[in-house]
Amino acid sequence: MVTLHGFTSSNYYNIVKYVLLYKDISFAENITYGGGDEWLSISPVGKIPAITTDEGVQLSETTVICEYLEETYPDKPLFPDDRVSRARVPADHESGGTVPGAIQSEPDRLRLFRQGG
Repeated sequence: MVTLHGFTSSNYYNIVKYVLLYKDISFAENITYGGGDEWLSISPVGKIPAITTDEGVQLSETTVICEYLEETYPDKPLFPDDRVSRARVPADHESGGTVPGAIQSEPDRLRLFRQGG
């Protein structure tokens, strides 16, 4: 099972959490505020969030984590199939979109927020 490390008031933590929820990936949460040697063993660069994969690999950086999740769990893609919609995802994300491509419709947004996202 994937473990998500960080704290819930972090926007970056919540982006990864939304991706995990959207893709229906089972995960545990380890609420931590970082700092110290124990945290650096989880996130060598000291950043929040981080995940521990099913294989025990530690990853940090939101974009890296989301790309890993997209490649590892492809059944429910984050990005739309057609190239024009896919090209618009970064612009939407930069202008305040919550998750790159994952929340593609209002029903998806509502479902994620109801799940505690």
